[in-house]
Amino acid sequence: SATADLEVKRRIDYRGILISEVFYDAAGSDTGREYIEIHNGSDYPCDLTGLAIVDGAGASRPFAFPDGSVI
Repeated sequence: SATADLEVKRRIDYRGILISEVFYDAAGSDTGREYIEIHNGSDYPCDLTGLAIVDGAGASRPFAFPDGSVI
């Protein structure tokens, strides 16, 4: 008989995640001055690995959260 591998992944609930502050396009050089603030209002950790933040115009590279990015 044939066998198959099955990988079960837990569904991630992002309802507690809130982007609470965004600071972009600072006057002058933006280097090190642009940021976002992310708040986890839930009672459990949330893995952000692989999620990305992009600007609406597509003018800059997306920021992808690296492996192990947990909030």
